[in-house]
Amino acid sequence: MNRIEFFRTHARRLFSILESEFSYTFEEEKVFRHGEIDWSVKLLYFNKQKNLRIEIEQAPYYTDYGFTFSIQNVSSNENVTIYNIAYERQDSENIFLTNAYELIFLNKEAVELIDGKKWENHKKILIQK
Repeated sequence: MNRIEFFRTHARRLFSILESEFSYTFEEEKVFRHGEIDWSVKLLYFNKQKNLRIEIEQAPYYTDYGFTFSIQNVSSNENVTIYNIAYERQDSENIFLTNAYELIFLNKEAVELIDGKKWENHKKILIQK
């Protein structure tokens, strides 16, 4: 199973905490292609009450940006990248995805942003591996 297929199979279930604990609604899954190859997939979540959007993307091919978890304050159009791990730093067993989940939801500042309790526009990536 390649990295895109793995992400599509596991990420939505892994990040279901956004729906169950933080009142986000899953909006859609977007798959981006380069020619005949899926090179990136993005999961989009929206919290209508707090006007926050979360994008969880795995882009291992073509651009090789890797895995990114970011949040947007739709009201102010400000974005914060909460977590990023470049493609070349991802392990072949895809354990990085579970590790990313744990690091995000164990980080007090990240959880406050996700929950909408506090908004700070960070100029850098909050958690980078």
